[in-house]
Amino acid sequence: MFICLEGIAGSGKTTQTKLLADYLKNVKKKEIFTSAVYEGERRKVVSDFMNASGIKLDQNAVMFLFQALHAAQYHEVKNALSINKTVIADRWRYSFFAHHVYQDTFGKNENLMFQLDLLAYRSLEPVSIPPKLRHSL
Repeated sequence: MFICLEGIAGSGKTTQTKLLADYLKNVKKKEIFTSAVYEGERRKVVSDFMNASGIKLDQNAVMFLFQALHAAQYHEVKNALSINKTVIADRWRYSFFAHHVYQDTFGKNENLMFQLDLLAYRSLEPVSIPPKLRHSL
């Protein structure tokens, strides 16, 4: 099962991801893999790189860097799913769209944004859990 929490920065995704992971692990005894494209050690490494390289002010360079991180996240999630782990992701593709539309990274070329998204995430999508089944997680 692949579950994803989307939202703007500071909306509580990481907190809710941890709470859900703890619940599924401790109460439902599920093997959990949590995935966050820009948390923990990755955040420090990427932030240090952006500051040291000077690309922080170049939205296109930052976008490509994050697409590389998204591609790595795709492989982590795919591997975890292949060994039957329940995956909980803190962001997936919709945060990418929202951020780059807001930043106007692609101007009016939405097709380019979708093509880059497909390169990173391919067709792997989180499940949509019907309300009737949510209580049985």
